Amino acid sequence: MYFSLCVTIYFSISSSAYQFLYLLINILLYQSIYFSVFLSFYQSMYLSIYLFISLSLNLLINLFLYLSIYFSIFVSFYHSLSFSITVVGMIESERRLYLLVREEKRFAEAKKHCQERGGWLAMPHDEVSNELLASYVTHGSSLGAYSRWQPGEPNNILGNENCVEMMSSGGWNNVDCSQGLYFVCEFEKLDTWPQNTYFFLF
Repeated sequence: MYFSLCVTIYFSISSSAYQFLYLLINILLYQSIYFSVFLSFYQSMYLSIYLFISLSLNLLINLFLYLSIYFSIFVSFYHSLSFSITVVGMIESERRLYLLVREEKRFAEAKKHCQERGGWLAMPHDEVSNELLASYVTHGSSLGAYSRWQPGEPNNILGNENCVEMMSSGGWNNVDCSQGLYFVCEFEKLDTWPQNTYFFLF
């Protein structure tokens, strides 16, 4: 009887220990599974956040580049548009190109404008170039042997008329150099340029 009770208790304890061990193993197993799932979720979430940040930065960089390109195109277009409003184009003689600038400038400003573009303020050297420049503005530096003053000119009536304007008739009139006028830039004609070449300077 005592032996049977001991055996029963032993088997009960053994069974309980086995069940406890089995339960513990299951808990650890499920915990490891849950941890793996959680870790995978955490890694995937971290990866998703990383990808989102990377794609966002890439998108912002591309957007900035595209905006820079479009802005450059817009500025170039605006510059060419505004330039084409003030500049008519070019007329040519056998050896010279003349650029009419429809923008009122004083003598020093007009001279600088032409020099910055590789030319100089236009000056008629003969009747042919004078006819080409008729109704345009010319400078008041040394005119050389050729002249075509209006009757009674140069009179220097104001005492400071050291520059020359050209009338629509082709005649000349002396004016104050501080007066703003349209002007013409003159350029050497290169041998490599084809005949009847017209272009704009920027």
